[in-house]
Amino acid sequence: MREMDDPLGQAPLSIVATDEAGEPETPDAIFLAGGSRDWSLWAACRGCGGYALPLHVERREDWIDAAARAQSFLARVHHKTCLRCDARSRRFRRAPAEGAMWWDPEAGDWMMNGELPGGTRLTLPLDVNDYWSVPEAAAAAAALSTDGPAVRVVPGPELLDPQLPSIFHIADRWAMWLPCEDCGGCELPLREGGRLEAPSATAQAKRVVELAAAEGCPSCVAAMFQGGHLPPDTPALTWYDPIEDHWMLWQPVIGVPEGVTMPLGLSGFDVSRVAVEVKVEQLLFGDESLPPEAPA
Repeated sequence: MREMDDPLGQAPLSIVATDEAGEPETPDAIFLAGGSRDWSLWAACRGCGGYALPLHVERREDWIDAAARAQSFLARVHHKTCLRCDARSRRFRRAPAEGAMWWDPEAGDWMMNGELPGGTRLTLPLDVNDYWSVPEAAAAAAALSTDGPAVRVVPGPELLDPQLPSIFHIADRWAMWLPCEDCGGCELPLREGGRLEAPSATAQAKRVVELAAAEGCPSCVAAMFQGGHLPPDTPALTWYDPIEDHWMLWQPVIGVPEGVTMPLGLSGFDVSRVAVEVKVEQLLFGDESLPPEAPA
C-alpha cells in the first residue's frame, strides 16, 4: 500500500533509484541525480550502454514535469538516434561536415566539426555544458567560425569568467560581459532579444569588443565623465553610460566645473558613430545642420 500512496509510483515513466541509473538492466527511466532533487533521464541503449541527461526539473514532487520532458526527448530524439552512439561515430569518423554541431553525452558538451587550413579535420568543444542550451551552442559555434575577437557563450551570468568577453541570455534579451583590467569589467545589454538570435548577439558582442579596444572601456570612460575628472579646456564630447544604456553629450559650462550632461536618445554601445554625430548636431544646432530633403 505504501507504493500506492506514493505519487512517484504512479508516474507514466519508470522511476529508479539514483544508484540504479546506469545499470545494464535499467530501462529508460528518470531518477533523482542529487539523491533527493534534480531529475535526470537515463536513456538506455544496447549499443553504447546508455547515458544520463539532466532535465532541469529540481523538486522531487515535480516528477510529472520531469517525466513529460523525458518522454518527449525519448520519442523525438533518443529512440531515433542515440546521442552517445552518434557522438562516438562522429568523434572517430571525422566527417567533412564543417560547422556541424552535435551533443556529446560523455563530454557533457556541445561539439562542432572543424577543419584546419591544411585540411586536418578536428572536433572543437563549444564549452556549453547543457543539452537544452541549443541557441547558446549556436552562438558559441558562430563565435568560433567567424572572424573577430573571441567571445565566450555561457548559459547565465553565474557561469561568467570575469577575464573573458562573454554573452548570455537573461530577462528575455541577450547581454554581454566586457572585461577590463582597470575597473574589472561591466555588463552591457545587447539589442537582440530572443534566444534564437544567438548568432546575431555573438556578432554584436564582437563589434563591442573591437570598439572598446579602440575607444576604451565604456565603464572607465563613464566614470571619468561622471566624476568630473576633465580639464577646463575640454571641448564637448560624447560618451556611453553602460548602466543606463544611453549615449550622452557632455559640454563645458563656465562657472560649472563638472560641466553639463545631456542624453542623446540613443542606446547600444555599438550604435553607429555617425548616428551619434547626427544627434549631437541636432541637439546643438537644430535641424539646420541636416541636408535639405530632396523635392518629391
